[in-house]
Amino acid sequence: MRERRSQRARCIVLVDFEAMHIGTVRQHVHALRNLSVFAVEIVDVRTLNRLRLSVSRFDMIVFHYSIVIAQGYHIEPTLRRRLASSKALKVLFIQDEYRWIDATAEAIGDLGISVIFTVLNKDAVDKVYHHPWLKDVRKEITLTGFVDERLLGRRVPPYEERRIDVAYRARKVPFWLGSFAMEKWTIGEKFRAAADRFGLSHDISSEENARLYGDRWICFLANAKAVLGTESGASVCDFTGEIRSRVDAAVVSDPEISFEAVHQAILKDSDGQVIIHVISPRVFEAAALRSLMINYPGEYSGRLVPWRHYVPLEKDHSNIEQVMNIIRDPRRAQEIVDAAYREVACNSENSFRAMVHHFDRVAIEELGLPVGGNGGQKKDLFWMRPPTVLEVMSWTGVHVRRLGRKVRRPVGIVARRLLPARTRKWIRSKISW
Repeated sequence: MRERRSQRARCIVLVDFEAMHIGTVRQHVHALRNLSVFAVEIVDVRTLNRLRLSVSRFDMIVFHYSIVIAQGYHIEPTLRRRLASSKALKVLFIQDEYRWIDATAEAIGDLGISVIFTVLNKDAVDKVYHHPWLKDVRKEITLTGFVDERLLGRRVPPYEERRIDVAYRARKVPFWLGSFAMEKWTIGEKFRAAADRFGLSHDISSEENARLYGDRWICFLANAKAVLGTESGASVCDFTGEIRSRVDAAVVSDPEISFEAVHQAILKDSDGQVIIHVISPRVFEAAALRSLMINYPGEYSGRLVPWRHYVPLEKDHSNIEQVMNIIRDPRRAQEIVDAAYREVACNSENSFRAMVHHFDRVAIEELGLPVGGNGGQKKDLFWMRPPTVLEVMSWTGVHVRRLGRKVRRPVGIVARRLLPARTRKWIRSKISW
């Protein structure tokens, strides 16, 4: 057990502040900052790379899922050595666990991380983290996202008054994630054709320029009677990075190549060996905004029951007429919508408070603190204490980098025209944006 160093243990959370525009990332970070019984400070990892900050004053170091801990990504060598030498409890929140698996496992060992909050389904944890040095690392299963309490009290149009019958947004995911991940795209493409045939209004797109964020996304969902959905995850785990490299090379050599051709040539032996299938934060948003969920069948991390919380659409769309009839039946649709709101969106187990309580409980056990003896009090989710010096420096660094990116191109054009090559090379070696 680690020696308790202060009345209220101190925790630093390493975050990629550039990702804080994503609602789920921002809410997760702020929940840790505002609700934990620990004294939590958040810091931008890129800013921390450039500070000579001693981490010895922290009892706990948390690596947030917005950063990649593998070498060559967010954590530079000097900071990596300081973090590795720290005796603090080290905790990793991680997502997208189908990529860089071996490199991540190596980093977990090098950094001395002893607790992982993983979003993997239980049967996949030991298959992904099979490395011998991870045997004694504590693995706690959490979710990819949680219910935003602010949505629960939001006024939304009644089902029959919503202007869109069916809504959906999804990227066409990279082929190397496998056939399971491709379902996010195929459900939209297949359903859009069926909606036209059945005369339903829809707003379904997989185009990058059609993506919505923030309040625009919330308004989009709140004005849709129904929304499509699948489980999040992948059916290919790329332990070494070789699979992704081979698939990317195939796509570059033939941009029109089909998934079926890539699957036959590269993925057929690995696709389905380990299937990551978990609930998506979009499920909680749809439930909270009282949109009818039309989902492919799945486990959904044990949170959803078909025909009670969502309408199951068979993956071959063989029951499409039955699904269309429910969308057109306000009474039946409302029964499912109401059950999802009460039992999923309003379920305290799906809240950010539950996530932070889970984190606090595990940390208290690992630090050897008495239960309830950390000296902190949980606060309201929307209460925001004044930012710390580290947080102010982090946001300053973010804005400086953004400004640098804006001016870098025009300055570079001028420099190439006016400055000698040796001078330009020296400037690049001194400036990092």
